[in-house]
Amino acid sequence: MNFKKLLTRLSVALLGAFLLAAQAAAAEAKILKIVGTGAATVVFADGHSEAVKQTTVIPAGATIVTGPNIELFVETVTGAVTTIAADSRVLIETLDADNAILDLKAGKVASQIDTNRIAKRNYGVRTPKGVAAARGTSFAVIIKGVQYTVSTSAGTVSILDASGAGIQVVTAGQVSISTVNGGTTTALSALTGDAIKEATDAAGIALAAVAVVASDTTTFGASAAGSAATELKAAMAVVVSQLPADSIAQVVSKAAAGAPGQAGAIVSAAVEAAAANPATLGDMVKVITESAAQGAASSTTDPSQVKNIAADVAKAAVDAAPATQKDAVARIAAENAANGATQGAIQRQGSATATEIAANAAEGAAKGASQGASRAIAGELALLATQGALQGATDVRVQVNNQFVMGRATEGAKEGSGDTTLQTAQAPAQPVVEQPTVTPPSTVNPDLVSPSQTP
Repeated sequence: MNFKKLLTRLSVALLGAFLLAAQAAAAEAKILKIVGTGAATVVFADGHSEAVKQTTVIPAGATIVTGPNIELFVETVTGAVTTIAADSRVLIETLDADNAILDLKAGKVASQIDTNRIAKRNYGVRTPKGVAAARGTSFAVIIKGVQYTVSTSAGTVSILDASGAGIQVVTAGQVSISTVNGGTTTALSALTGDAIKEATDAAGIALAAVAVVASDTTTFGASAAGSAATELKAAMAVVVSQLPADSIAQVVSKAAAGAPGQAGAIVSAAVEAAAANPATLGDMVKVITESAAQGAASSTTDPSQVKNIAADVAKAAVDAAPATQKDAVARIAAENAANGATQGAIQRQGSATATEIAANAAEGAAKGASQGASRAIAGELALLATQGALQGATDVRVQVNNQFVMGRATEGAKEGSGDTTLQTAQAPAQPVVEQPTVTPPSTVNPDLVSPSQTP
């Protein structure tokens, strides 16, 4: 064989190896971010398994299994980020440079599509109904046995049958739940009973995932983060406009618990949406700030973090309020962010540090609310934040040192407003902590007991 032919064959072999390597690289999902302290495992097609790490790459045919207290953010195909929630099992069914189909066996996933990067690639999540295929959207899928929920918070999802034909379309503000009219697409506003709980659960998961992507340009890139920020506002506008107040509270609490570091962004989007209806803005700010602070605080075991949570929630509400309503919103946010943060943290951490938790919540809420409000109401905001924290402690049946809480709230208002002349006022009395009613056992007259009842 002459040298020219040998060189040609080597070139062909090297090109083939390069193409195979490129194809293999394209057929692996990447772990972009791991959130939480729990464990997750990848079970490969050959049966062996390994713990998930930041560097783990996942080929087609592998199954991702998450335990409690962990979420995985996975890039399955360029332009699509999948959030796999805790206690979920997902088979990577199809995976190449242009297609990704995940088979959700059990649990919950949220998907966020970056329209600037996904181009003509296909992405979908298999359900018992068919494949939920998305382009330019964020959506969540929940599987419980043969029951499923597909909820769309932005854009459109098409549910496809085995042949690829469309069965139905789920648009923003709609949901397909297997137990509701056989999975027929239904508006969020039309749901009742258990169905609305399923829908709010799905919406909260999706919003948390979108908020995390929107906040992290380093991990996900500026394009994906920008797309997620837009979707967060659009999705929250749907939630606020379609759901009743108690369901909005559930969505916001769920989202903030799933993404406590982004509680402020979640509140900002919700208050901005609520401002479209000035007549109900005050009531909505109360619901949003209390539920967001409670959800976020319920996810932390560090009492010191409660201050940051309450501050972020209160400040975000004031910043998102119309210019003419900032002081009014600040009053509501100071009280209710402190209330929610106190409740959530004590419920999670117990009563041993209840006074510290309440003081942190009051200080943070007063600081955050004061940063966007008139300096003249800083003292009032400190008092309201104290009242909120005391009420939050009362709601979970705990007594705290009210004057200590008031002093910390004043420090927060000083820092937020820049008014160093504020003096600590007399703290309000904590509401009466109601103790659970215990009914004493009744005395039984032995003369009225039949023989068959006698021990």
